[in-house]
Amino acid sequence: MRALQVLAGSALVAALAACGSDADPGASSSSAPAASASSAAAAAAPTSADVSPTPGRPGAPKVATPKDGSGKSPCDLVPAATVSAIGLGPGKLTPAARATARLDTCNWVGTGSNWMKTLIVSVNPRSGLETTYNNRAIFTEFVELQVAGHPAVRANQTDALAGCNLYVGLSDAQTLWVIGNSGTNGTMDQHCAISTQTAEAIIKALP
Repeated sequence: MRALQVLAGSALVAALAACGSDADPGASSSSAPAASASSAAAAAAPTSADVSPTPGRPGAPKVATPKDGSGKSPCDLVPAATVSAIGLGPGKLTPAARATARLDTCNWVGTGSNWMKTLIVSVNPRSGLETTYNNRAIFTEFVELQVAGHPAVRANQTDALAGCNLYVGLSDAQTLWVIGNSGTNGTMDQHCAISTQTAEAIIKALP
């Protein structure tokens, strides 16, 4: 478990940098493998102002059908049917009012035989997917894709234990951030399947 927490912390440092200076989700549920970020890790994460765009590399694609994910708690963004299908319990909100959180974040932990599954969701309403592109150098995996018709990036470190970070452009000025973890023995593809399933459900449910 100690090794798992260290890996999770490393992934969250990278995730905070990719989301920009407003994206520190703060502390998460202590029972979730991907939820051990600390204020020290958050402080160490570079902000969007620290990393300049890479010369010669294209920026983030424009969002053709913008959606607004800023009006709800992140715990309310994921449809109940999706939470149940993944095998998760109730979401736990970490509000932005906490000293270590600049954005609201919701954390889910699996139930029963799914107890090692975790899910983290947040929306940055002040930073688009371009910030993730500007920080691409901090990742060892940077895969461009589309999720429910929206531009997205699967951006991770190499170790699968930390889960799968998926960044989706809700609009040119908003980013949906999802971290899925299918469990200790899961592969990165299995983690990312949870992240993608969640992001698709969120986007389809948004007006």
